[in-house]
Parts: sequence; structure tokens; C-alpha cells
Amino acid sequence: MPDSRLAHALVLPDRDFDIWKRAAEAYIAAFAPITVVRSPKGSDLNRFYTVTAVRAPGVWFGDDPVTHIRRTYPAVIRIDVINASSPIQLEAILAERIQRRDRLAAFRQDGHLNDRLTITWASDFRPARIVARYGALISVGGSTRLNEGIDISTASDVVLRAPCAGIVQRPLSYPSSQGYGNIVQIRTDFGGKEYLVTITAMRLVDVEPGQNVTAGQRIGTAIGSNSKIIVQERALRLQRDREPALTHLDPTPLIYWDGLRVQPTGDGLRVRQGPGTQFAILATLNRN
Repeated sequence: MPDSRLAHALVLPDRDFDIWKRAAEAYIAAFAPITVVRSPKGSDLNRFYTVTAVRAPGVWFGDDPVTHIRRTYPAVIRIDVINASSPIQLEAILAERIQRRDRLAAFRQDGHLNDRLTITWASDFRPARIVARYGALISVGGSTRLNEGIDISTASDVVLRAPCAGIVQRPLSYPSSQGYGNIVQIRTDFGGKEYLVTITAMRLVDVEPGQNVTAGQRIGTAIGSNSKIIVQERALRLQRDREPALTHLDPTPLIYWDGLRVQPTGDGLRVRQGPGTQFAILATLNRN
């Protein structure tokens, strides 16, 4: 997992903001860099890996920062909730973190940290590209179907890597008409749920069923110009004698790539201050 210091926001109440900020100054200095955000209203928190959310009255919708952030800012990976009804209380809580040198108070096993599932990019081929998006109409073996994953750019003998940590499974049997070829399937458990992540179109497979793998570990090589990433979630077990069904998820919003550099595909790309043409243009980018 990337170092949370690379993108960490501390969201403070708007009311008496300066007092709240003074209460947090020692913490901000101890664990710099931290971006201080004045209220979630009008702020885009999607650019932060970690958001420390001060739960004070009237700050979050329904006084529930986790639900608020997950619905409004789905790109945030980790939410760190601090229950503080006053700046004095916040200062005391943060002082303990400083004393323990524990930025997010991991020593507290009280559920205040909330993470979401992420996967990493699976191919060493560059430039990285999604060839076919999730749900797109694709042609395989003379027939068409909706894409159950995303197709990513690869090349013959390019290294493929595990998108997540987990245990390699004995591959499920798929008809040749699916066009999967050799595959690796990894089971990962997260947040009390089971997920199955599949990589297709492999020439060589370097891992075996039952093997533990880490995110980014080499699992084999590609056979052609693209491979597919498929993410499935196991439903809750309702009957003892029946294996719960697997549901396909769009892998795209699950991808987290620390240090990703985006290259425009055309000239004259305008970067604006906010999401919309009404915002000021900050820069214009070209391909070179």
C-alpha cells in the first residue's frame, strides 16, 4: 500500500475553523505534508489517498463521514474518523498520535479506519491503456458480448503482475469461446467479503494454486496484445448447501496507481480549476 503521507487531507469544521486549525497545528507539523481542508462543502476530496475526517456536529451529512465520503468522493482509499466535538478534544486526540508516532492511530482497534478495495495495474507494458472498458460490446470468436472486465494493453512475453494480494485459486472452467486462454485467479478477502480477481491471456504462468501472492508480484507473461482483468464479488451465503454466486464488478474505479503520469492523446487539452467549462483554465497540454 502506498505511503499515506503522499496524499493526506485533514478536514476540519467550517465554523471556528481557525481555532480548529490551531488545535491541529502540532499534528500537521509532526506528520507533514498534510493538506488542511476547510469543511467538505465545495471541496473535492477525490485526489487524496487518506482523509482524516473530524466528526463534529453539522460537518458531514447525517453526521456520518464514512457514508458521506464513500458516496461523494469514491476515489478516496482510506478514511480516518476522529470523534471530536471541540478543538480542545481534537488537540488531545492528536497529541496522543504524536506521542505514539502513529499518524492514523492504528493502535486503536475501534473501527475508526475504513478502507476500500483497490487493485494495481497488472501489465508491465507501457504506455498503459484500457483497450476495452467494462460493459463495452466486444467481439470474441465471431460472436459479441458485453465485456465482463477490462482489457488492458500488453504484448507477447510482457510480464503480468498480481492486481491484489491473495491466494491463487485452481482456475474455474470456462468454455474456449470466452477467449480467456490460460488464466490466473486470485481470491482476496476484504472488508468481510470475498473477491475473485482473474487475469486472462497468459503465455506462461509462474504461480500455483494455493500460493500466496502480494500485489504487484510477477505471476507470468502475456501471450498477445491485451489481457483482461475481471473482478467478481462473492454474494453472502444464504443456504448452507449452495455456493454463493459471483457478481461482476467494474475494475476501473478499483485501480489505484501511485505516481501515475497521464499523457494526453491529442493537442490542446485544457486543464481547468474545477470540473466544468465555467472554471478558469490553468494550463493547456500537448502530446509532446
